[in-house]
Amino acid sequence: FGSSFGQVLETASHAMISRRLCRRTSTAVLTLLDSAETLPWGTRVAEHRLNPPLLSEFEKHLDELFGSTSDTNIVPRALVVHSEGRFWCNGMDLRYIDQQVNAGRADIADDLQRQAERVMGRILTLGVPTLASMPGHCCAAGAMLSLAFDFRVQAGGVKSLFFIPAVELGLRYSPGMLALLSAKLGPAGQRDLMLLGRRFNACTLETELGAGRNAEAVIAAASDEAVKMAAPD
Repeated sequence: FGSSFGQVLETASHAMISRRLCRRTSTAVLTLLDSAETLPWGTRVAEHRLNPPLLSEFEKHLDELFGSTSDTNIVPRALVVHSEGRFWCNGMDLRYIDQQVNAGRADIADDLQRQAERVMGRILTLGVPTLASMPGHCCAAGAMLSLAFDFRVQAGGVKSLFFIPAVELGLRYSPGMLALLSAKLGPAGQRDLMLLGRRFNACTLETELGAGRNAEAVIAAASDEAVKMAAPD
């Protein structure tokens, strides 16, 4: 990516993603961390926007868990990506892109798009079940990232949003993202999410978009099943 990209990687002073492995279930859990830190170009780390520091850290974890640098004795059998704070992912880092374009480095901004799609491609082809565990908002390219996972669960009820505002911002979908959206959504979902920019929430993500589950409903169903199993005949 060149020297400018290399300099960007040094701007996050603390880790943006934590990792743990549940050995009982062989599940890797990556957590996008909440933080009061602001990156040099003005983006709050807590928004978990897709920028070079976050994506590079994400790729590093994938390499160490599933790639050639992983310990083959503890390769996870599933991946969960969770988040702290209000946002699971608030989309592409538009402040970073604007900074690069204004500095005459539009090619660096293009590199970010390619890196984001590379991460999505790795999630799609990981070879183990993947789950996006979304306790907060999931917007724009963040929503697209979540669609690369096999399963999505969103908490927060009507207060947690899931939408892609590209049509409002006058942005174009790349061929890769169009292919992802077409593969994961039915015709009505593609229309509502891509063309109308409709805002869904944790309650309507499953019932109206068919793209995920409402965490509260999942927990309630699991609890009901647990009660049935525990009840005497």
